[in-house]
Parts: sequence; structure tokens; C-alpha cells
Amino acid sequence: MLSNLQHVTNMKKPAKYLILISLIVGLVNLPPLRGLCDWLLDTYHYEFANSSGDFYIMAPSAEDFEGVNQRWDQYLKKGNVLPNDTTLYRLFSINPVAFWRYYNYFNPIYKLPYKDKDEIPKIESN
Repeated sequence: MLSNLQHVTNMKKPAKYLILISLIVGLVNLPPLRGLCDWLLDTYHYEFANSSGDFYIMAPSAEDFEGVNQRWDQYLKKGNVLPNDTTLYRLFSINPVAFWRYYNYFNPIYKLPYKDKDEIPKIESN
């Protein structure tokens, strides 16, 4: 009888931790904490470029996709772009450990194809 009670008590501990972790992940993905995490942790995280590196932009947050898109459209309208260099790439990967970005993974910014910074000749990698 006592061993069953201990077993139930031991089962409650992981459930408590799971609930606590879920609450933390949920809270940092809701406003205003989401914006604070973006500002504190990801200020220089959102970088974009074309494959030649002629166009490069850094966005302050994942929420600024509209601004990135407008600048990209302006660049394309200049007309001096090579036909095989008209794809905008995100230079940041999806990191499942970065739980404060989970909300942003549903943002259109993450639908852009990924390219490593080292593959772009004109951009120096940190």
C-alpha cells in the first residue's frame, strides 16, 4: 500500500515541473514579455540577404517582416539585380532550444529559405 502511495507522489513531481516549464514557455511568448525577450535576446538575430550579399538588412524583431519586405521590393525595383539573385534568404536558423521564439516561428519571416552567412561572399560572419 505504501509503495503505491510513493509511486503516485513520485508521478506528481514530473507533472509539476512540466506544468511550470509550460507556463514559463507560454508566458515569454505572450505580450509584453514576447517583445521584451525580442529586445533583450534577439536584437541582432534577424538578418536577411540575397545570395550575392548585394542586399543585406537586419530587422529589430520578427514582427518587422513588412519593413524587410518593403526594403527588398525597393531593392528589386532598382533593376540592377541579376536574374538568378532574386531570392531573399533568412540568415538565422530555427533553434528549438530558444523557447522565447516559439511564437515567432509562425511568423512569415520563417517561411523564407534559410542560407548560412558563410555561404554569402560579401557578408562577414561573426
